[in-house]
Amino acid sequence: FFLWLQRLSMVHSLDRIAGWIRDMARSLGPGSCRIVLTRGQPAKGSAPRCVMMHEPPSDYSPLRLKSMVAPWHFGYALPPLDSPPPYSEPVGIDAWTTIKWMSYAPNCLMTRVAQEHGADDALLLAADGRVLDGPNFAVGFVSGGRVRLVAAAANRMLPSCTQALVLKAAQAAGLPVEEGVVHLDDARGAAAGFAMSATRHVLPLASVDGHELSAENAMLCDLQAAYWRLMDEEV
Repeated sequence: FFLWLQRLSMVHSLDRIAGWIRDMARSLGPGSCRIVLTRGQPAKGSAPRCVMMHEPPSDYSPLRLKSMVAPWHFGYALPPLDSPPPYSEPVGIDAWTTIKWMSYAPNCLMTRVAQEHGADDALLLAADGRVLDGPNFAVGFVSGGRVRLVAAAANRMLPSCTQALVLKAAQAAGLPVEEGVVHLDDARGAAAGFAMSATRHVLPLASVDGHELSAENAMLCDLQAAYWRLMDEEV
């Protein structure tokens, strides 16, 4: 956020926005903060605005996912990359890849459609049935005695910060883990699954398209414990 904000001529400074975030935290307590900045149109009497929305921590239950194709997704129609670039490569703030430039509306719509069909959220798919991600979370599975994560770079997706931490935690705990291509059949037949995001952390999946997954799977529980150990060390 702050990297690309430096490239846009916004009215409010980074220090001022950071101060507003701190004020919100002191006033409303722990939680997440969503920020919407507008440039306004001064020539037409519309002033720039900064809208800040606070959401307290949620107690999420295991998610029931409904699979849906995602034709707007960048990785939808293209095959996975055999040799994707590593995320460790430095990226300058001038690069367009530092900006989430796509509209978020299709993702929100898929969540709504999934809920209309009795699920909690959507599992987004490529044209060939590859699992991509959720509308606002990454996904992983326990299958074949190992943790399987969806390789974001191979599927032309922006990387998940939480997934990077999960990968690091799994490796530190000695759990068998891999990032690669996961298909819908793999997800439906997995022993367990989980969503990953800054607010959900490592949240078990209850089912995929009605195929039940175990929230008490031993390897998943070990992964969650490893993740929280890493969080304690990071904090």
